[in-house]
Amino acid sequence: MNKIEKLSTPVKGWCAAGLLLLQSFIGVGQVFGGDIDGFRSSFLLGNLYTEKLGSTLYYLSSSWSDTERKSIRLRLLTNGDTHIDVYVRASAQSKYAGGSISSDGDYLSYLTELSSAGLQPMIWLTPNQPHSDYKASMTSQKAFMNSVVLAYDSLAAGYVVCLECDEYWTSAQVSELASNLKLSTSKPIGVHLTPGVGGTGGDTTYYDEADYIILQFGDHLTGDFITDIDIAVAMLQKALALGKDVIASEYALYSESAEAKALGDILCAQGALGTGNGRTVNYCGQGSSSDDSDSDSDSSADELSDTLSNAGMGLVAVGAVLYVARLTNAASGIDLTDTGVHLNMNWRIKDDYGFGWAYSEKYGRDGKSDVATGTLGLDYSLGRDQKVKLSYSADINDSRNFQILGSYQLSF
Repeated sequence: MNKIEKLSTPVKGWCAAGLLLLQSFIGVGQVFGGDIDGFRSSFLLGNLYTEKLGSTLYYLSSSWSDTERKSIRLRLLTNGDTHIDVYVRASAQSKYAGGSISSDGDYLSYLTELSSAGLQPMIWLTPNQPHSDYKASMTSQKAFMNSVVLAYDSLAAGYVVCLECDEYWTSAQVSELASNLKLSTSKPIGVHLTPGVGGTGGDTTYYDEADYIILQFGDHLTGDFITDIDIAVAMLQKALALGKDVIASEYALYSESAEAKALGDILCAQGALGTGNGRTVNYCGQGSSSDDSDSDSDSSADELSDTLSNAGMGLVAVGAVLYVARLTNAASGIDLTDTGVHLNMNWRIKDDYGFGWAYSEKYGRDGKSDVATGTLGLDYSLGRDQKVKLSYSADINDSRNFQILGSYQLSF
């Protein structure tokens, strides 16, 4: 993945160049994580059928205590993790010991706590089949996912549409949900299936709208609780051949074991851009390989020159945003990654209501803008424990492609 290529495209050139220089040389503004190259998590820590803390996915469960959450954070940080995998809904069931997670919950404080601790949340939007969350209509699924983006996008490193999607949705449905997400977020979007490339059915069209393949290797829940090395490497190479970036997500039941970390290291060396079950190496797919750098050195120099030539316009634009924010006492955010750009400003009027605007661009693998979106939002507090949120988002290049979202939040 060539970072310079992605920062020099005509569509985003002036904006991204200015943001990058502003971030690097001036240090103004807050830049949130949205690039998951080098992703490092440990979402399986034990027997998730019998151990309450066997998977980080249930971190937001109401059955977990603050002490249990703290112990998980410490375990992950000790394991070298930079990210954490979490569900934001998981209906009650009897198969897994982690508990349930309300789809109507307010998890902002927990996600903020994780981010502050150095663990960026990877938000999994739909749990696997034993939970019944997948049964709602596509309209309801989109509404829920949009509400999650509206509430937590500034804290999310990225989103996974569903865990083992092929158990309950068709590839067309998964693509529809991923495409809908791209209208409201510039963060990376992943798809996770049953074991194998394209899942047990080998249907790789499930990945059509995904930015990342969240790959489950299998053969890790029984026996020695880890995927065979040769099988894992062959599967990774098959996935990479599809032209998508791959997070090696599920290859061991015990992410803290020496065996899990050793396999994670091997998968990083074989081309994975991140791991979900432990490793020891820090480097895992960030940036370009040395061979790519040598072969592309001339073109990269030209691209860097183009980027720098546009930086002045970007600095002016970003400076204007920050100046207006300061002048009007607005909260502003600048989110720059090599997968997208996000600008936002928000105003709080007394304690009752606030409004804001946002601009987002989502980039494809060729570095060009796939979606450019403008958003206007309003929130109003009905009382101490009640809040209503409304937003209007539209494709900058096609105003006919828009969505209006509304949510009601009741805190207990």
